[in-house]
Amino acid sequence: MYLLQCQIEEIIMNRITILLLALVCTACQISGPKEVMEKDLNFSSTDDSELFFKNVRQMYYDLEELPEANLNVFRIKERAGEVNYPSIDLAIVWNWLKDEAYILIEPNLVLADEDPIVVFWSNRDTGETGTYRYDKGNNMAQLSFVTKIYNGLMNGLYLEVWARSRRQSFLEASKDREAFRKTMVDYYRLTRTFE
Repeated sequence: MYLLQCQIEEIIMNRITILLLALVCTACQISGPKEVMEKDLNFSSTDDSELFFKNVRQMYYDLEELPEANLNVFRIKERAGEVNYPSIDLAIVWNWLKDEAYILIEPNLVLADEDPIVVFWSNRDTGETGTYRYDKGNNMAQLSFVTKIYNGLMNGLYLEVWARSRRQSFLEASKDREAFRKTMVDYYRLTRTFE
């Protein structure tokens, strides 16, 4: 009888452990809604969103501390870096004194001289086309531009960018898309754009 009771307790503990692990994994996943509305964009971070980022997500980022400017700059470790095709790396800039976070666009050398940066999108199912344009500007201009790209990626649009006098594929490699997507999801969570 004692052996049976021990086996039942072990089965119950295993199921509780599996349930707790499933809950933790669900809480820490970095997915988000399909589309982010521009009216919801903001720069404010909260204590709980900062705590989540520091304790759960920060380990996936390289940290650059700028204490004289009250800033910490986070760049996702899996970013493209210097590659021979057009690419944009993103940095999350956290102003810890103001409890604000910003997105910083860091184009690689292929895109560095492009002003404006023009991204062409097309929906291969419907035939619709358009552009996203970034005239180098303030924090909201950068956030708005990358949010349009994020929404395009989430909606399965094909992207190209104007670089070196011609259109070239953009965020085509799955590694580049995932680094972009994860950075944006982390930013949106940090600023409570979505939970």
